[in-house]
Amino acid sequence: RIKTRSFMVDNGVLSNEEASKLPPSPPEDYYPCTLDDDMQLALKEAAASITKSFGNDLTAIQLEEILTVATDTTEAEDDPDYIVKLRDVAEAIKETYS
Repeated sequence: RIKTRSFMVDNGVLSNEEASKLPPSPPEDYYPCTLDDDMQLALKEAAASITKSFGNDLTAIQLEEILTVATDTTEAEDDPDYIVKLRDVAEAIKETYS
């Protein structure tokens, strides 16, 4: 979840003002390994989907809520596209780090 949030913030999902409301992201050497190109692409697609849905109006609290739904709840048939993409990539990152 931390890596996913960090990537979303670093890729402009939040304004600088909203990003400053979140805890700082850890350095890259905090994570057990680097993510391959496929996971980087999946993260970019998830970020683009969130931006498409929320534009520049996403708040830090909304991003945390989106991450909670994507990582801590079961799938629903009516989940928005950005939740599905985020859930898939978050699960892949978790498997990579395990």
